[in-house]
Amino acid sequence: MPKRQYGQFCGLARTLDLVGERWSLLIVRELLTGPKRFGDLLQSLVGIGPNLLSGRLKELEELGVVEKGLLPPPARTQVYQLTEVGRGLEPVIVSMVRWGLRFMGPWDGEERFQPEWLAIAMKAAFRPHVFPDVSETYEFRIDDVVVHLRVRDGTIETGYGPAPDTVAAITADVSTFLQVASGKLPTDEAVRAGRMELFGPMDAIGRMVARFNIIRYMNPEADPVAGLPTGA
Repeated sequence: MPKRQYGQFCGLARTLDLVGERWSLLIVRELLTGPKRFGDLLQSLVGIGPNLLSGRLKELEELGVVEKGLLPPPARTQVYQLTEVGRGLEPVIVSMVRWGLRFMGPWDGEERFQPEWLAIAMKAAFRPHVFPDVSETYEFRIDDVVVHLRVRDGTIETGYGPAPDTVAAITADVSTFLQVASGKLPTDEAVRAGRMELFGPMDAIGRMVARFNIIRYMNPEADPVAGLPTGA
């Protein structure tokens, strides 16, 4: 069956014609964190099914958004990765994540969350005007995934694994982090209960929380860091 198109001479309509099919942008989201094997994508995108995933990947390859690659030796495993054109979708996806956060509300424990998605969520929640003259690196250690965020001159770079120049960090399991991030559980209560650990000077922790305040989008009435400095 041929794809339905909007038939409009408009950049938005053309974008939706190309990557607006169900699952397409979520596949791009997965590949923004790095190359993935087919099985990795199938595991992360619960509900898609192998045939549909194959079809979407083929469409994205034909568009020049995705390409096949090989992991370096000794693995030599085939993976899917974004092309330069595909990486151009990152600011679009980050903006969509930021827009969608306001409609999410507190986490109910039912919806799936992958710690790897944190890098994109943090880019969406980044507030560049907060402490614009301070350059620091922060870590979010969620379950067995470590995401580091390096802020320089009002810009942000994300990466995986520990960073040697980290000045402040948060450690928690997924459930605790999402409850805190959505305002359902106050930070100080999570810390007192031993469910979350904060590392680094308190002023740096305050700057980290103020710069990446997801709650201000998801639950504006909640206090993101009760009892802790926010710096803004």
